[in-house]
Formats: sequence, C-alpha cells, structure tokens
Amino acid sequence: MRDPVRDGYAKSFARPGGNITGLTLASEDFLAKRLQTLSEVVPGATRLVLLWNPRPGADGPDIYRAAAGKLSLTLQVFETRNAAELDRVFPALARSGTQAVILAQDPLFSAERKRVAELALRYRLPTLSRETGFAEAGGLMNFGPSLFDNFRRAASYIDRI
Repeated sequence: MRDPVRDGYAKSFARPGGNITGLTLASEDFLAKRLQTLSEVVPGATRLVLLWNPRPGADGPDIYRAAAGKLSLTLQVFETRNAAELDRVFPALARSGTQAVILAQDPLFSAERKRVAELALRYRLPTLSRETGFAEAGGLMNFGPSLFDNFRRAASYIDRI
C-alpha cells in the first residue's frame, strides 16, 4: 500500500479509524514535506527534478507531482533505469537549469548512493533522498523514516497480531 489516506483505507494518519494496521513510506503529505524541506534548504528553488526508475511496482511520479503542485514548485521527472544513465543524467540536469534534485525511493538509488552523491556534488545540484544512508555516503541530506526501524516496527505488529 502506498498511501492509505489517498487510497481510501484510512481517514488520516493521525486518526486512521477502521481496522487497518501497517506502515507506509510514501504519502502525499510526507512527500510534500520532503519537497518543502528541500526548497527551504535551497532558497528560491522552484525548478526541481525527480529522478525516478520506472520499474514495475515503483511509486509513480504522480504522487510527487501532486505534492509539488501544492507548494507551487515545478517538478520535472527524469527516468533513470540503471547506473550508467546516472552519468548522463547529471550533466543534462546541470545544463537545464535544474535547481535541486529529489530521488524517488528505489533500489537503484540506494545501491548507487555514493555515486549519486559524487555526481550531485560535481554538478553542484543539491540532492535529497529519503534513503537512510544517502547523507552518510556524501549526499546533501536524507529525509525520511528509517527502513530498519520500519522493519523492526513491522515485526512488533506481526507479534501483536
């Protein structure tokens, strides 16, 4: 489940109501907060790019676009399917006037976090990831829940059920 509120399974995150238990990493409100944080860290940034891997099962860019629209930000989506494409995407972003980059949650960007951080620094593109290790790998910042904590919390839900 991507966004239980948007998908109609819960009334709100604060008071979900009903009979549902679980964890999510992608909600429109959460993505809007990530975009807002990035725009605050890069004052005046209105042209952001989402790097997105269009693999089956990936969160679609529509949830990011909706969040950007609420903040009056322009969000362009660049599809990035493999590590080799990263070397072509970052120079193109720098030439296009991109002011900041946000990474979609994806195993590709997690595995290549050090390379993404190096490219972002080389091309002077402030980049935000929700992946926990991005800042440790040299990226500007990560903003999101800890996957390890979510796994631990999921186990406690399973135990209670």
